[in-house]
Amino acid sequence: MNSSVVACAIVKNEASYLLEWVAYHRLIGVDHFLFYENDSSDETWSILQKLHRLGWATCIRWPSRPKVNNQKEAYKNAIKRTKNRFDWVAFIDLDEFIVLDGPGSLKGLLQKFDFADAVAINWKMFGSSGATEKLPGLVMERFRRCAVDAFYSNENVKSVVRPEKVKRVDSVHVFELFAGWENCYQCDGLPLEFGVGRRAKRVTYQGAQINHYFTKSLAEWRVKRVRGKANVPIGDPERVRDSRVFGRLDRNEAYDDRIQPWCEPTRVEMARLTALMADLPPEQSLVKRWKRAFRQCLPTAKNSSAAALEH
Repeated sequence: MNSSVVACAIVKNEASYLLEWVAYHRLIGVDHFLFYENDSSDETWSILQKLHRLGWATCIRWPSRPKVNNQKEAYKNAIKRTKNRFDWVAFIDLDEFIVLDGPGSLKGLLQKFDFADAVAINWKMFGSSGATEKLPGLVMERFRRCAVDAFYSNENVKSVVRPEKVKRVDSVHVFELFAGWENCYQCDGLPLEFGVGRRAKRVTYQGAQINHYFTKSLAEWRVKRVRGKANVPIGDPERVRDSRVFGRLDRNEAYDDRIQPWCEPTRVEMARLTALMADLPPEQSLVKRWKRAFRQCLPTAKNSSAAALEH
């Protein structure tokens, strides 16, 4: 039996990346999206509202607060919302793409882990591919240069969890389970073991990997740096990334095109999604339609309450 899968993300000023990310993850088997919108100043909220009206996403305003790890708090809320409603929740960011090792779907991969409470997927860090400006094209096709497998940041994982099995949101990467860490597995079927901090002791891409387009082009990195980190409270000096981070994480020593077969299907799905959103009636039209339907349920003589709805 197929499992139900929701992808959860906290987003800020991601308007130019949202449709690609949603279209791609729908194609690999995500059923629904849970978005926490964090103080965006671009068209992010408008796009999210359209996705909500299409029934593809649940969207929640999630403003930053002092002395609070906004991302962890959003994830705690997501666990409560998805518990007993979805079988699995993938907690990933908009610069992260789950890439399967071969044909199949995310649901197909998760079916192999019916014994597990969580599945940890290693990052694969992608660099700028030498791009200094934001160029046309999909993120997944613009950036193909990446770090070698042994690069330390690839030890980081992101989690796909059974929400009812989560005891505590330990970090934005891993979740403490009621059954203990031993019931969290990496994609090769072996238990997750921690090395340094909350990083995995092993890096494996057997089964799946997360393409982490952390820097993108230098121009996009500069925008990302100023935007700040969602998992650091406002007012904390660590919220704005150190400018030297780009030099450390712009890794281009290796090449990975595993995601490339999905480029054209993603474009087609994006076009379909764009058309669906364009066909949505304006919000005002929906209100008028609701009022008209309401009036049709009333007796012939208008009463004062119905008249009040006209204004």
